[in-house]
Amino acid sequence: MTEIVTNNTLDPRSTRASVIARLQPWFTEARALLSLGLPLIATQLAHMAMPTTDILMLGVLGQEALAAAALATTAYVFLWLIGLGPASAVAPVIAQIVGANPSDRARVRVALRMGFWSVLMLCVPIGIGLFFAEEALLALGQAPELARLAGPYVQVLSLGLPFSFGFNVLRNFSTALGRPRPPLAIMCAGVLLNIVLDYALIFGRFGMPEMGMIGAAFSTALVTAFCFSRWRAL
Repeated sequence: MTEIVTNNTLDPRSTRASVIARLQPWFTEARALLSLGLPLIATQLAHMAMPTTDILMLGVLGQEALAAAALATTAYVFLWLIGLGPASAVAPVIAQIVGANPSDRARVRVALRMGFWSVLMLCVPIGIGLFFAEEALLALGQAPELARLAGPYVQVLSLGLPFSFGFNVLRNFSTALGRPRPPLAIMCAGVLLNIVLDYALIFGRFGMPEMGMIGAAFSTALVTAFCFSRWRAL
């Protein structure tokens, strides 16, 4: 009787190579996702850091200034988010165009221009709404003293509204082309500049006038214009 021996032992190296080969598309996709997603997360955090810096510095002026600044920032962001919608729509529209035909620059330019036109048209009604922020806050039952301080603060912030919307159009344009790092670099520079300008304009340092609360609003508006202008340098 002949004894038949069957060897079912698999080579560990070949098994590992087979598993890695099957997982390779997942690793590639994860790297691409992290390469795009992490700068986007960092850019959003940097964007949130600017009003946070304003509020932290204004806390030195007292509870009333801090409360008024927080109230004004909330009112500003509430209307600002309306204009952010068309700016955010630029990314999927351009991504679809580039995905279908990477060389179709004409339609990409059209989508970018339409993004600018849409946010520009929204600047007028949103700016009018921000101009009457004090009256709106009073109608909503806010304390008169806080509304009195918050109103001018919001009006000064609104000076940077067109630049903020324009920056977000360009930010989404860059993201759609797979280049999320330029917006991150600009926002990081903007945060540092905002800290310096806040310190200078709120407390009257570096030869600047002491403007208190309004100084923080001017600082944010100026930094917003700076961020929009930096696209030419990148």
